[in-house]
Amino acid sequence: MRSLVGRMSAELMRVRLAVSGGRVSGTLDGMVEIHGLRSELERTSDALAHAADALRAAEEQAAELAATVRRQDELLRRKEMLTQEVHHRVKNGFQAIVALMRMEAAQQRLEPLAEFLLRSCARIDALAAVHGMLHAEQRTDALDVTAYIRAICASLARALAPTGRSGRSWSRSSPWSSGRKGPRRLRSW
Repeated sequence: MRSLVGRMSAELMRVRLAVSGGRVSGTLDGMVEIHGLRSELERTSDALAHAADALRAAEEQAAELAATVRRQDELLRRKEMLTQEVHHRVKNGFQAIVALMRMEAAQQRLEPLAEFLLRSCARIDALAAVHGMLHAEQRTDALDVTAYIRAICASLARALAPTGRSGRSWSRSSPWSSGRKGPRRLRSW
């Protein structure tokens, strides 16, 4: 644009000099060239106006995109907060169930029923421990399987351990014992 304006100014100066020197033919040629430069300047001005419009449109789109990103961030924050609330309520639900079952087991006069309730509490505790571990995991795309399996095994070991209510061991009378030496197998209920 600057070179175009510079060329137009130079041509105007040449035309003025030609007019003041009395050369008419050079003036007409200069006028034609000035008219061509003027047309080129108008086209350039139009192109700049279109570029300015495109720039304004791009700025508006950028502002809309930034607003959308802010809304998405807010929605994600709310989703995470609600997810934490759900996990907290599930944890509280597990604790309430276990507490009620333990109270019932403590009031039971029938020893097998009390032991069943306490074993069930241990199983629910195992589920709660697994749920807590999964919730505590920060990454959702990967899971440390070794730690996860160890935690599940520890929870299951606690769930299958003797309840301690009767003071008996779980040897042959245990539903988890096969009644023979060697590795133990689970029996169906």
